[in-house]
Amino acid sequence: MPNHRPWYEDWEAQCERAKAFIIAYCIDDRRIDDDEKLPNFPAEIDAFEDFTFMKLIYESNRLEKAGLSESDTKKLLQEDEAFSDPGKTISLCKTEIKTFDDLLKAFKTEASAAKAPRSIFVFQEKERTEEEVRRHYRAISYALHVLLERNKNEFLRVIPKSYMSRKNADSQAPALKEIWRNQSDRPLDIPLKPIGFFSSKDIRRLHFLMARGLLPRDARVEAGFWRIDNRTTDFQTAFPAPENIPKAMELFIRNANHLMESFRTLWFSLYFQIGQNASELMASNENPVLNAARISYDFVAIHPFPDFNGRLSRLIMNMVLRAYGLRFYAVLRGSAKEKHRYLTALRHANRGKISSYACLIARAVNDGFDQLNTNLKKAGLRPIGD
Repeated sequence: MPNHRPWYEDWEAQCERAKAFIIAYCIDDRRIDDDEKLPNFPAEIDAFEDFTFMKLIYESNRLEKAGLSESDTKKLLQEDEAFSDPGKTISLCKTEIKTFDDLLKAFKTEASAAKAPRSIFVFQEKERTEEEVRRHYRAISYALHVLLERNKNEFLRVIPKSYMSRKNADSQAPALKEIWRNQSDRPLDIPLKPIGFFSSKDIRRLHFLMARGLLPRDARVEAGFWRIDNRTTDFQTAFPAPENIPKAMELFIRNANHLMESFRTLWFSLYFQIGQNASELMASNENPVLNAARISYDFVAIHPFPDFNGRLSRLIMNMVLRAYGLRFYAVLRGSAKEKHRYLTALRHANRGKISSYACLIARAVNDGFDQLNTNLKKAGLRPIGD
């Protein structure tokens, strides 16, 4: 008999599977990067990351009936001079970090990859669709820069001084665990204070990069500014009044940063093998997918800008997942069937049921790992999670 169960009913299993994949990847990436016998594993990860980068831009635009075709999106990005190593962002585990100077050099090298966006204001129809692709690229590049800065700050705050002086940190995991738990071993003597993962400035900058010159004429504000009119979605959902957007966004940022405070526990402890281990993390209530769903939905439910809120919410979703160590992009597809699921998930979330949206994101993460594992098997490499 055919299975008539709704696609979102297995959300818990999907979220747990995605969580297990991400944890397994963090562990494998740290181990394999030091294994000279497996030089092609990172190459496969990089290739898949580049693929999902382009796929994210295409499908996110497609969900909004915008942008170019899949082939034209790929062609434009590959030919555009700004498209240079989009998948190469910070990966602390891939750098030989033994001294403080090594650390700063790594951050400086990663940060130098960012390029300034071009300013284009007037478009014909074809130019507009092309610019929707280019601007999406620039917004993602800036998002990676934000992740770099947040990870740098947390690394310098969290990693103890003793770690920096150890040349063979991986072989001394038990000792490092004790150092991590020792409250007297202060972090590096650098005047850094905790900074929130999200900020109003960064979100407005992301919107500016993504939507500049592309907003409808009735917006009456420039890209990067909160909307000044009332907005609805086909009379299904009314969003906060424009007078309340500054306060709503202030609360959103505060709540999102509270959810993200624990991301360093997962990411840094796994990469540096200190603190919690994988079994403890799997048993915890911490789930990257649920956090990504809550944060990206809370943003789109405010609809703070005149347009491009959906595309920006999906970029925010991927920022959260990458903070947890996911190296490729989770892509919500824009086909008729998948768009129906996307809108269904958002309607459920409007009624307080975030699980459907989390299921959709988890499926995207799991599909990505399944594709990646298929390619790893073809190359004779051990799949992630096995």
